[in-house]
Amino acid sequence: MTDAAAQRMSRSHAGLLAGVFDEVDVGLVSVNPDSDFAHVNRTAAALVNMPVGDATVAAFNGAIANLAQRALNQGEVAEWLGSLERDPTAEFKSLWVFADYPTHLGVVSKPAPYPGFDGRIWAFYDNSPLARAVKASDHANARLRASADTMLDPQVLLEAVVEDGRIADLVTRDANNATCDYLGLHKAELIGRSVRQTMPIMARSGMLAQFIHCAEWGDPVILDGVAFDSGIPGGLRYYDIRASRAEPGWISVTWRDVTERSELAQRIAESEEHFRLLAEDVGDVVVRLDEDGMMTWISKSIEHVLGATADHALAAPQRRQIRLSLDRRRPPHRFPGPALALAPGTAPPVELATDSIPVGILKETKYDDRSYTVPPAAEILVFSDGAFELALADGQRWSLAQFIDLFARTAARPGWTLDELTGALQDRSASGLFEDDCTLVRLHIP
Repeated sequence: MTDAAAQRMSRSHAGLLAGVFDEVDVGLVSVNPDSDFAHVNRTAAALVNMPVGDATVAAFNGAIANLAQRALNQGEVAEWLGSLERDPTAEFKSLWVFADYPTHLGVVSKPAPYPGFDGRIWAFYDNSPLARAVKASDHANARLRASADTMLDPQVLLEAVVEDGRIADLVTRDANNATCDYLGLHKAELIGRSVRQTMPIMARSGMLAQFIHCAEWGDPVILDGVAFDSGIPGGLRYYDIRASRAEPGWISVTWRDVTERSELAQRIAESEEHFRLLAEDVGDVVVRLDEDGMMTWISKSIEHVLGATADHALAAPQRRQIRLSLDRRRPPHRFPGPALALAPGTAPPVELATDSIPVGILKETKYDDRSYTVPPAAEILVFSDGAFELALADGQRWSLAQFIDLFARTAARPGWTLDELTGALQDRSASGLFEDDCTLVRLHIP
Protein backbone atom coordinates (compact mmCIF):
# COMPACT_ATOMS: atom_id res chain seq x y z
CA MET A 1 0.00 0.00 0.00
CA THR A 2 1.37 3.41 -0.95
CA ASP A 3 1.70 6.25 1.53
CA ALA A 4 -1.07 8.13 -0.26
CA ALA A 5 -3.46 5.17 0.05
CA ALA A 6 -2.57 4.78 3.72
CA GLN A 7 -3.31 8.45 4.32
CA ARG A 8 -6.68 8.17 2.55
CA MET A 9 -7.57 5.10 4.65
CA SER A 10 -6.46 6.86 7.84
CA ARG A 11 -8.62 9.89 7.03
CA SER A 12 -11.53 7.56 6.24
CA HIS A 13 -11.20 5.75 9.56
CA ALA A 14 -10.85 9.03 11.39
CA GLY A 15 -14.00 10.35 9.74
CA LEU A 16 -15.93 7.22 10.62
CA LEU A 17 -14.81 7.36 14.24
CA ALA A 18 -15.67 11.04 14.41
CA GLY A 19 -19.18 10.30 13.12
CA VAL A 20 -19.73 7.60 15.72
CA PHE A 21 -18.18 9.86 18.35
CA ASP A 22 -20.69 12.62 17.58
CA GLU A 23 -23.81 10.45 17.68
CA VAL A 24 -23.49 8.87 21.14
CA ASP A 25 -25.76 10.17 23.92
CA VAL A 26 -22.85 10.70 26.31
CA GLY A 27 -20.94 13.96 26.08
CA LEU A 28 -17.36 13.15 25.02
CA VAL A 29 -14.36 15.44 24.59
CA SER A 30 -10.90 14.20 23.63
CA VAL A 31 -8.10 16.58 24.65
CA ASN A 32 -4.46 16.35 23.49
CA PRO A 33 -2.34 19.12 25.05
CA ASP A 34 0.74 18.19 23.02
CA SER A 35 -1.00 19.05 19.75
CA ASP A 36 -3.30 21.71 21.28
CA PHE A 37 -6.27 19.77 19.95
CA ALA A 38 -9.70 18.97 21.39
CA HIS A 39 -12.71 17.37 19.74
CA VAL A 40 -16.21 18.01 21.16
CA ASN A 41 -19.14 15.76 20.18
CA ARG A 42 -22.73 17.01 19.86
CA THR A 43 -23.87 15.98 23.33
CA ALA A 44 -20.85 17.53 25.06
CA ALA A 45 -21.26 20.76 23.07
CA ALA A 46 -24.77 21.22 24.49
CA LEU A 47 -23.69 20.39 28.04
CA VAL A 48 -20.50 22.51 28.26
CA ASN A 49 -21.69 25.29 25.92
CA MET A 50 -19.11 24.86 23.14
CA PRO A 51 -19.29 24.51 19.36
CA VAL A 52 -19.42 21.01 17.93
CA GLY A 53 -16.22 19.69 16.38
CA ASP A 54 -12.57 20.58 16.75
CA ALA A 55 -11.39 23.17 19.27
CA THR A 56 -8.24 24.26 21.03
CA VAL A 57 -7.26 23.01 24.46
CA ALA A 58 -7.49 26.56 25.79
CA ALA A 59 -11.10 26.90 24.55
CA PHE A 60 -12.08 23.68 26.28
CA ASN A 61 -10.33 24.65 29.52
CA GLY A 62 -12.19 27.97 29.42
CA ALA A 63 -15.53 26.19 29.04
CA ILE A 64 -14.69 23.96 32.02
CA ALA A 65 -13.73 27.02 34.08
CA ASN A 66 -17.07 28.66 33.26
CA LEU A 67 -18.93 25.53 34.31
CA ALA A 68 -16.99 25.42 37.58
CA GLN A 69 -17.98 29.02 38.37
CA ARG A 70 -21.67 28.22 37.85
CA ALA A 71 -21.60 25.11 40.03
CA LEU A 72 -23.41 25.24 43.34
CA ASN A 73 -20.86 22.86 44.87
CA GLN A 74 -17.85 24.97 43.88
CA GLY A 75 -15.68 23.68 46.72
CA GLU A 76 -15.96 20.09 45.56
CA VAL A 77 -15.48 21.05 41.90
CA ALA A 78 -12.36 23.04 42.73
CA GLU A 79 -10.93 20.07 44.61
CA TRP A 80 -11.54 17.76 41.64
CA LEU A 81 -9.98 20.15 39.12
CA GLY A 82 -7.08 20.81 41.47
CA SER A 83 -6.25 17.12 41.55
CA LEU A 84 -5.53 17.28 37.79
CA GLU A 85 -3.14 20.19 38.24
CA ARG A 86 -1.27 18.34 40.98
CA ASP A 87 -1.14 15.06 39.08
CA PRO A 88 -1.63 15.02 35.28
CA THR A 89 -2.25 11.26 35.43
CA ALA A 90 -5.08 11.55 37.99
CA GLU A 91 -8.66 10.66 37.18
CA PHE A 92 -11.93 11.50 38.91
CA LYS A 93 -15.67 10.84 38.83
CA SER A 94 -17.73 13.74 40.09
CA LEU A 95 -21.20 15.27 40.20
CA TRP A 96 -21.55 18.97 39.45
CA VAL A 97 -24.75 20.65 40.63
CA PHE A 98 -26.27 23.73 38.96
CA ALA A 99 -29.26 25.95 39.52
CA ASP A 100 -30.42 25.64 35.90
CA TYR A 101 -30.15 22.98 33.19
CA PRO A 102 -28.39 20.64 33.50
CA THR A 103 -29.08 20.62 37.23
CA HIS A 104 -26.92 17.54 37.84
CA LEU A 105 -23.97 16.85 35.56
CA GLY A 106 -21.82 13.77 35.98
CA VAL A 107 -18.23 14.53 34.96
CA VAL A 108 -15.56 11.86 34.43
CA SER A 109 -11.99 12.69 33.44
CA LYS A 110 -9.26 10.11 32.88
CA PRO A 111 -6.00 9.87 30.93
CA ALA A 112 -6.15 8.04 27.61
CA PRO A 113 -2.66 7.02 26.44
CA TYR A 114 -3.46 5.39 23.11
CA PRO A 115 -1.16 4.95 20.09
CA GLY A 116 -1.03 8.27 18.34
CA PHE A 117 -2.94 10.00 21.18
CA ASP A 118 -1.43 10.95 24.54
CA GLY A 119 -4.11 13.07 26.13
CA ARG A 120 -7.26 12.90 28.24
CA ILE A 121 -10.89 11.88 27.70
CA TRP A 122 -13.69 13.84 29.36
CA ALA A 123 -17.19 12.32 29.64
CA PHE A 124 -20.31 14.28 30.60
CA TYR A 125 -23.57 12.65 31.75
CA ASP A 126 -26.84 14.54 32.12
CA ASN A 127 -28.14 13.14 35.43
CA SER A 128 -30.89 15.75 35.78
CA PRO A 129 -33.82 13.31 35.17
CA LEU A 130 -32.31 10.82 37.60
CA ALA A 131 -31.79 13.56 40.18
CA ARG A 132 -35.42 14.66 39.81
CA ALA A 133 -36.57 11.08 40.28
CA VAL A 134 -34.37 10.68 43.35
CA LYS A 135 -35.66 13.96 44.77
CA ALA A 136 -39.26 12.91 44.19
CA SER A 137 -38.51 9.57 45.81
CA ASP A 138 -36.92 11.34 48.78
CA HIS A 139 -39.99 13.54 49.14
CA ALA A 140 -42.26 10.50 48.98
CA ASN A 141 -40.11 8.71 51.54
CA ALA A 142 -40.21 11.76 53.78
CA ARG A 143 -44.00 11.87 53.58
CA LEU A 144 -44.19 8.14 54.30
CA ARG A 145 -41.79 8.61 57.20
CA ALA A 146 -43.91 11.44 58.60
CA SER A 147 -47.04 9.31 58.23
CA ALA A 148 -45.40 6.31 59.87
CA ASP A 149 -44.04 8.37 62.76
CA THR A 150 -47.45 9.89 63.49
CA MET A 151 -49.11 6.47 63.63
CA LEU A 152 -50.32 5.34 67.03
CA ASP A 153 -49.56 1.72 66.15
CA PRO A 154 -46.00 0.35 66.07
CA GLN A 155 -44.63 -0.50 62.61
CA VAL A 156 -41.31 -2.11 61.67
CA LEU A 157 -39.60 -2.98 58.40
CA LEU A 158 -37.87 -6.36 58.64
CA GLU A 159 -35.26 -7.94 56.35
CA ALA A 160 -34.77 -11.68 56.12
CA VAL A 161 -31.55 -13.31 57.33
CA VAL A 162 -30.80 -16.26 55.03
CA GLU A 163 -28.78 -19.23 56.23
CA ASP A 164 -28.22 -22.34 54.11
CA GLY A 165 -30.74 -21.11 51.57
CA ARG A 166 -33.57 -20.62 54.10
CA ILE A 167 -34.74 -17.63 56.14
CA ALA A 168 -33.58 -18.20 59.71
CA ASP A 169 -34.37 -14.83 61.28
CA LEU A 170 -35.55 -11.30 60.57
CA VAL A 171 -33.60 -8.11 61.26
CA THR A 172 -35.15 -4.71 61.92
CA ARG A 173 -34.16 -2.19 59.25
CA ASP A 174 -36.56 0.61 60.19
CA ALA A 175 -39.08 1.40 62.90
CA ASN A 176 -41.50 4.24 63.56
CA ASN A 177 -41.66 6.29 66.74
CA ALA A 178 -44.56 4.27 68.14
CA THR A 179 -42.43 1.12 68.04
CA CYS A 180 -39.67 2.76 70.07
CA ASP A 181 -42.17 4.10 72.60
CA TYR A 182 -43.95 0.76 72.95
CA LEU A 183 -40.77 -1.32 73.36
CA GLY A 184 -39.01 1.32 75.44
CA LEU A 185 -35.98 1.29 73.13
CA HIS A 186 -34.19 3.94 71.09
CA LYS A 187 -34.21 3.47 67.33
CA ALA A 188 -30.45 2.83 67.41
CA GLU A 189 -31.13 -0.10 69.73
CA LEU A 190 -33.62 -1.58 67.25
CA ILE A 191 -32.01 -1.10 63.85
CA GLY A 192 -29.89 -4.07 62.86
CA ARG A 193 -31.10 -6.29 65.68
CA SER A 194 -33.07 -9.47 65.11
CA VAL A 195 -36.66 -10.12 66.14
CA ARG A 196 -35.40 -12.83 68.48
CA GLN A 197 -33.46 -10.17 70.38
CA THR A 198 -35.91 -7.28 70.45
CA MET A 199 -39.19 -9.22 70.60
CA PRO A 200 -38.42 -12.68 72.03
CA ILE A 201 -42.07 -13.28 72.83
CA MET A 202 -42.76 -13.30 69.07
CA ALA A 203 -40.27 -16.13 68.60
CA ARG A 204 -41.58 -18.16 71.54
CA SER A 205 -45.19 -17.86 70.43
CA GLY A 206 -44.57 -19.09 66.88
CA MET A 207 -45.32 -15.68 65.38
CA LEU A 208 -41.80 -15.45 63.95
CA ALA A 209 -42.51 -18.54 61.84
CA GLN A 210 -45.55 -16.80 60.33
CA PHE A 211 -43.46 -13.71 59.55
CA ILE A 212 -40.82 -15.88 57.85
CA HIS A 213 -43.54 -17.58 55.78
CA CYS A 214 -44.81 -14.13 54.76
CA ALA A 215 -41.29 -13.08 53.71
CA GLU A 216 -40.76 -16.29 51.72
CA TRP A 217 -44.13 -16.74 50.02
CA GLY A 218 -45.84 -13.36 50.26
CA ASP A 219 -48.91 -14.59 52.16
CA PRO A 220 -50.13 -11.75 54.42
CA VAL A 221 -50.52 -12.23 58.16
CA ILE A 222 -53.91 -11.08 59.49
CA LEU A 223 -54.56 -11.94 63.13
CA ASP A 224 -56.99 -10.38 65.61
CA GLY A 225 -57.05 -10.73 69.36
CA VAL A 226 -53.92 -12.90 69.60
CA ALA A 227 -52.89 -13.53 73.21
CA PHE A 228 -49.25 -13.25 74.31
CA ASP A 229 -48.11 -14.08 77.82
CA SER A 230 -44.85 -12.48 78.92
CA GLY A 231 -44.60 -14.86 81.86
CA ILE A 232 -44.94 -12.16 84.53
CA PRO A 233 -48.07 -11.50 86.64
CA GLY A 234 -50.54 -9.49 84.57
CA GLY A 235 -48.42 -10.07 81.49
CA LEU A 236 -51.20 -11.48 79.30
CA ARG A 237 -51.83 -9.06 76.45
CA TYR A 238 -53.96 -9.24 73.29
CA TYR A 239 -52.88 -7.92 69.88
CA ASP A 240 -54.17 -7.34 66.37
CA ILE A 241 -51.25 -8.13 64.04
CA ARG A 242 -50.73 -7.43 60.34
CA ALA A 243 -47.75 -8.30 58.13
CA SER A 244 -47.29 -7.96 54.37
CA ARG A 245 -44.35 -8.50 52.05
CA ALA A 246 -42.88 -5.35 50.54
CA GLU A 247 -40.57 -7.37 48.28
CA PRO A 248 -38.97 -10.82 48.51
CA GLY A 249 -37.14 -11.01 51.83
CA TRP A 250 -38.66 -7.78 53.21
CA ILE A 251 -41.88 -7.45 55.21
CA SER A 252 -43.71 -4.64 56.97
CA VAL A 253 -45.21 -5.54 60.35
CA THR A 254 -47.63 -3.52 62.44
CA TRP A 255 -49.49 -4.41 65.60
CA ARG A 256 -52.00 -2.91 68.00
CA ASP A 257 -52.38 -3.68 71.69
CA VAL A 258 -56.11 -4.41 72.10
CA THR A 259 -55.96 -5.80 75.63
CA GLU A 260 -58.34 -3.17 76.99
CA ARG A 261 -60.74 -3.77 74.09
CA SER A 262 -60.68 -7.54 74.64
CA GLU A 263 -61.22 -7.16 78.38
CA LEU A 264 -64.07 -4.73 77.77
CA ALA A 265 -65.71 -7.09 75.27
CA GLN A 266 -65.41 -9.91 77.80
CA ARG A 267 -66.95 -7.78 80.55
CA ILE A 268 -69.80 -6.76 78.24
CA ALA A 269 -70.45 -10.39 77.35
CA GLU A 270 -70.46 -11.36 81.03
CA SER A 271 -72.76 -8.44 81.84
CA GLU A 272 -75.16 -9.45 79.07
CA GLU A 273 -75.20 -13.02 80.35
CA HIS A 274 -75.88 -11.86 83.92
CA PHE A 275 -78.65 -9.59 82.69
CA ARG A 276 -80.18 -12.39 80.65
CA LEU A 277 -80.17 -14.77 83.61
CA LEU A 278 -81.70 -12.15 85.89
CA ALA A 279 -84.27 -11.01 83.33
CA GLU A 280 -85.43 -14.55 82.60
CA ASP A 281 -86.02 -15.34 86.27
CA VAL A 282 -88.06 -12.28 87.30
CA GLY A 283 -91.83 -12.08 87.21
CA ASP A 284 -91.84 -8.83 85.26
CA VAL A 285 -91.48 -8.66 81.50
CA VAL A 286 -88.25 -7.10 80.17
CA VAL A 287 -88.09 -6.08 76.53
CA ARG A 288 -85.18 -4.69 74.50
CA LEU A 289 -86.20 -2.16 71.86
CA ASP A 290 -84.15 -0.91 68.92
CA GLU A 291 -84.02 2.67 67.64
CA ASP A 292 -87.28 2.18 65.74
CA GLY A 293 -89.06 0.96 68.85
CA MET A 294 -89.16 -2.64 67.62
CA MET A 295 -88.57 -5.50 70.02
CA THR A 296 -85.29 -7.37 69.55
CA TRP A 297 -85.41 -9.48 72.73
CA ILE A 298 -88.04 -10.32 75.34
CA SER A 299 -87.79 -12.23 78.61
CA LYS A 300 -89.38 -15.63 79.11
CA SER A 301 -91.80 -14.16 81.66
CA ILE A 302 -93.89 -12.98 78.71
CA GLU A 303 -95.49 -16.44 78.78
CA HIS A 304 -96.98 -15.76 82.22
CA VAL A 305 -98.32 -12.35 81.23
CA LEU A 306 -99.61 -12.76 77.67
CA GLY A 307 -99.64 -16.52 77.22
CA ALA A 308 -97.17 -16.52 74.32
CA THR A 309 -93.58 -17.73 74.20
CA ALA A 310 -90.75 -15.27 73.72
CA ASP A 311 -90.02 -16.59 70.21
CA HIS A 312 -93.68 -16.29 69.28
CA ALA A 313 -93.83 -12.76 70.66
CA LEU A 314 -90.91 -11.66 68.49
CA ALA A 315 -92.41 -13.07 65.28
CA ALA A 316 -94.40 -10.79 62.97
CA PRO A 317 -97.20 -9.80 63.26
CA GLN A 318 -97.31 -10.74 66.95
CA ARG A 319 -94.43 -8.36 67.63
CA ARG A 320 -96.64 -5.32 67.11
CA GLN A 321 -99.48 -6.80 69.16
CA ILE A 322 -97.20 -7.63 72.08
CA ARG A 323 -95.78 -4.11 71.88
CA LEU A 324 -99.28 -2.62 72.04
CA SER A 325 -100.06 -4.75 75.06
CA LEU A 326 -96.86 -3.73 76.82
CA ASP A 327 -97.49 -0.07 76.03
CA ARG A 328 -100.69 -0.33 78.06
CA ARG A 329 -98.70 -1.59 81.02
CA ARG A 330 -96.06 1.15 81.16
CA PRO A 331 -95.97 4.96 80.73
CA PRO A 332 -95.90 5.96 77.03
CA HIS A 333 -92.36 7.43 77.07
CA ARG A 334 -90.34 7.78 73.89
CA PHE A 335 -86.62 7.08 73.80
CA PRO A 336 -84.11 8.53 71.30
CA GLY A 337 -82.34 5.20 70.85
CA PRO A 338 -82.35 1.54 71.90
CA ALA A 339 -84.07 1.01 75.23
CA LEU A 340 -85.31 -1.59 77.70
CA ALA A 341 -89.02 -1.70 78.45
CA LEU A 342 -90.23 -3.14 81.77
CA ALA A 343 -93.83 -4.30 82.11
CA PRO A 344 -95.20 -5.47 85.51
CA GLY A 345 -95.80 -9.19 85.72
CA THR A 346 -99.35 -8.72 87.04
CA ALA A 347 -101.85 -6.42 85.39
CA PRO A 348 -104.43 -4.38 87.34
CA PRO A 349 -107.94 -5.86 87.53
CA VAL A 350 -110.09 -5.16 84.48
CA GLU A 351 -113.68 -5.95 83.58
CA LEU A 352 -113.77 -8.56 80.84
CA ALA A 353 -116.09 -7.88 77.92
CA THR A 354 -118.15 -11.09 78.15
CA ASP A 355 -121.71 -12.01 79.06
CA SER A 356 -120.75 -15.40 80.46
CA ILE A 357 -120.42 -16.07 84.16
CA PRO A 358 -116.83 -17.09 85.01
CA VAL A 359 -116.69 -20.74 85.95
CA GLY A 360 -116.01 -21.37 89.63
CA ILE A 361 -117.03 -17.94 90.85
CA LEU A 362 -120.51 -18.84 92.10
CA LYS A 363 -121.01 -21.67 94.56
CA GLU A 364 -124.36 -22.64 93.05
CA THR A 365 -122.86 -23.28 89.64
CA LYS A 366 -123.96 -26.64 88.26
CA TYR A 367 -122.02 -28.77 85.79
CA ASP A 368 -123.10 -31.26 83.15
CA ASP A 369 -120.81 -34.13 82.15
CA ARG A 370 -120.85 -36.33 79.08
CA SER A 371 -118.51 -38.94 77.63
CA TYR A 372 -117.29 -39.61 74.13
CA THR A 373 -115.22 -42.50 72.84
CA VAL A 374 -112.35 -41.42 70.63
CA PRO A 375 -110.34 -43.58 68.23
CA PRO A 376 -106.64 -44.34 68.80
CA ALA A 377 -104.10 -41.63 67.89
CA ALA A 378 -106.78 -38.98 68.23
CA GLU A 379 -106.16 -35.39 69.27
CA ILE A 380 -108.55 -33.38 71.43
CA LEU A 381 -108.60 -29.62 71.83
CA VAL A 382 -110.06 -28.34 75.09
CA PHE A 383 -110.89 -24.65 74.93
CA SER A 384 -112.71 -22.00 76.90
CA ASP A 385 -115.22 -19.51 75.53
CA GLY A 386 -112.52 -16.85 75.40
CA ALA A 387 -111.32 -18.54 72.22
CA PHE A 388 -114.39 -17.48 70.26
CA GLU A 389 -115.66 -14.40 72.10
CA LEU A 390 -113.64 -11.82 70.20
CA ALA A 391 -114.43 -8.42 68.71
CA LEU A 392 -113.17 -8.35 65.12
CA ALA A 393 -111.55 -5.40 63.39
CA ASP A 394 -114.69 -4.80 61.29
CA GLY A 395 -116.88 -4.56 64.40
CA GLN A 396 -118.37 -8.05 64.01
CA ARG A 397 -118.20 -10.75 66.67
CA TRP A 398 -116.17 -13.94 66.34
CA SER A 399 -118.29 -17.08 66.61
CA LEU A 400 -117.85 -20.65 67.82
CA ALA A 401 -118.33 -21.99 64.28
CA GLN A 402 -115.62 -19.68 62.98
CA PHE A 403 -113.27 -20.82 65.74
CA ILE A 404 -113.92 -24.49 64.92
CA ASP A 405 -113.24 -23.80 61.25
CA LEU A 406 -109.99 -21.97 62.10
CA PHE A 407 -108.88 -24.82 64.36
CA ALA A 408 -109.63 -27.44 61.67
CA ARG A 409 -107.57 -25.57 59.09
CA THR A 410 -104.70 -25.01 61.54
CA ALA A 411 -104.65 -28.65 62.72
CA ALA A 412 -104.57 -29.86 59.11
CA ARG A 413 -101.03 -28.52 58.75
CA PRO A 414 -98.27 -30.96 59.78
CA GLY A 415 -96.38 -29.91 62.89
CA TRP A 416 -98.91 -27.28 63.97
CA THR A 417 -98.65 -25.80 67.45
CA LEU A 418 -100.93 -24.08 69.93
CA ASP A 419 -98.80 -20.96 69.48
CA GLU A 420 -99.91 -20.82 65.84
CA LEU A 421 -103.56 -21.16 66.84
CA THR A 422 -103.23 -18.52 69.57
CA GLY A 423 -101.47 -16.15 67.17
CA ALA A 424 -104.17 -16.63 64.54
CA LEU A 425 -106.83 -15.73 67.12
CA GLN A 426 -104.93 -12.59 68.15
CA ASP A 427 -104.59 -11.60 64.49
CA ARG A 428 -108.38 -11.51 64.23
CA SER A 429 -108.93 -9.54 67.42
CA ALA A 430 -109.40 -5.82 66.95
CA SER A 431 -107.09 -5.08 69.90
CA GLY A 432 -104.73 -7.97 69.38
CA LEU A 433 -105.75 -9.27 72.83
CA PHE A 434 -108.28 -11.71 74.27
CA GLU A 435 -111.37 -10.16 75.79
CA ASP A 436 -112.04 -13.16 78.02
CA ASP A 437 -109.91 -15.83 79.63
CA CYS A 438 -108.71 -18.08 76.85
CA THR A 439 -107.63 -21.60 77.67
CA LEU A 440 -106.42 -24.00 75.00
CA VAL A 441 -105.34 -27.52 75.92
CA ARG A 442 -104.14 -29.99 73.30
CA LEU A 443 -104.49 -33.65 74.22
CA HIS A 444 -103.01 -36.53 72.25
CA ILE A 445 -104.61 -39.95 72.76
CA PRO A 446 -102.06 -42.71 72.00
